[in-house]
Order: sequence, then C-alpha cells, then structure tokens
Amino acid sequence: MIKRLTANQVKAIELSLPGFKNILEGGEENFKKLAVSVFDHWLTEEECVQIYNTDEKEIKSRREKFKQVISDLFVETETFIWRYKKRNRIFVYPPNSLNHLQLKCDIDQQTGLSGQRYSILLPEFSAIYSEEWDWTNLIWYKDENKIKPFLEIIQRASLHILK
Repeated sequence: MIKRLTANQVKAIELSLPGFKNILEGGEENFKKLAVSVFDHWLTEEECVQIYNTDEKEIKSRREKFKQVISDLFVETETFIWRYKKRNRIFVYPPNSLNHLQLKCDIDQQTGLSGQRYSILLPEFSAIYSEEWDWTNLIWYKDENKIKPFLEIIQRASLHILK
C-alpha cells in the first residue's frame, strides 16, 4: 500500500525542490545537472555504437553499480518516488522498503537502450536522480554543496561523474 506524505515531508520537498514537477515532466528549468555514468568520459559516436554489443557479465556489472547507488540512497537519506494519478497529477510518495524502491527502478531490466523509467526525489540533497540513456543517469540539483554526500555514494559504486 502506498503511504501518503506527512505535512513535514510535503514542506521539505517543496522547500528543497521548488519546481521539481517540471523536471519530472521533462523540463530543465531552475536546476543544474550532472551525468552519472559507467563510463569515465563522454563517449564518441564510434564508442556509443559498441556499448550495445556487450556480454552479459559486463551488463550485470553495470546494473550492480546502479543498484548500489539506489540502495545507498535509501539507507542514507529520505527517498521519494512518484507516479501519475487521475488527470495526470503527479503523486509523490515514500517507498515502503528498499525492495519497493528497487522494484520501482527495475535496475535488473536496465540496458543502454532503456531510459527515463524512474526519478528519485532527494530533498536532503535538493536533488532528483533520474535514469537516462546509454548507461548514464542524471542528478538534477539546486546546490552543489548539498549533493556532496550523494557524489560520495556515486564514487563508492565505482560510477563516474561527467560534467
């Protein structure tokens, strides 16, 4: 069963992530962004074509890195996920458990071709963590100082920050 947000949670989200619905709906207004990738550099066109011809062992390794980030976020800070309800209203709610969050993110099905299937709201970091394409996710943030603990989580998972 989906939990409703408390008044304090609603206030925290609105204060730390003003305009977050714009990001969830594909906008970029008022947020900065960093890329989180399994690759240590922006890929060239030639390299990009090659990422889809990867063996299962490498794909599993990539998925494990992204799973680690999700797990660490759940343990270290308050996380919120969302979905559309009636009349395309965005409904934000906390995951019931780590398993619930992992099911929502569905990392085990992530491929270089999947993208934009999940976004996690992180009010403590004034950030949103979103799946993108080509084994690269995005951190949408307001204040670089607030995301420092998040960047440490990324590094522990052996992922790379691309600017």
